[in-house]
Amino acid sequence: QSDFARSVGLENLGLAGDWVSTGYPTALMERAVSTGRECANAILRDEGIKEAPIQAAKKNGPGLLPQA
Repeated sequence: QSDFARSVGLENLGLAGDWVSTGYPTALMERAVSTGRECANAILRDEGIKEAPIQAAKKNGPGLLPQA
C-alpha cells in the first residue's frame, strides 16, 4: 500500500508504482497513477490542501440485478 512507509514511521516517504497494492481493482498503468495520486494526497492532507479525487472501479462490478 502507498502509505506503508508512513505506517512504519517513515513520515516523508510514500510508495507508488505498478508493484504497490491497492484496496481496489486496478491494472498496471492505472495502479501507478492511483498510487501516485494517493501519495500526493497524503502530502496535500499534511499541508491542509484539498485532496485530488481517486477514481476507481467497484470491487464487485456493476452487478446484474439492482441493489435494494
